[in-house]
Amino acid sequence: MIAINQDRLGNQATCVQGCDPASPSAQHVYQSLVLPSDREGVQMAVLAVNWDDAAADLTFNLATIGVATGLGDSCTWTDVYTGVVEKSNGGDRTFSQVPAHGHIAKKIKCLPW
Repeated sequence: MIAINQDRLGNQATCVQGCDPASPSAQHVYQSLVLPSDREGVQMAVLAVNWDDAAADLTFNLATIGVATGLGDSCTWTDVYTGVVEKSNGGDRTFSQVPAHGHIAKKIKCLPW
């Protein structure tokens, strides 16, 4: 996680959902550019945090948070901890029953075809 958040340029992740202090949310989503390597290409890292005191579903839209250009994108998700790879479109994604104060961490690459 530190290698993602503290990249070679020194750029930290940015809160892109649930960040407005005027309307507090128990769900925060952060994203950060992952610098390209020869085999991975440009990806975004996404960390979704459940700050609630109970398990909750975390939902976000890849286009809304700036990872995809639209619903038609073809996106590849890699779990930061397990390396498990999944595929989806650029729309909504829900992670069910994320534990209280837990999170999901993914590297995502979306292509517009």
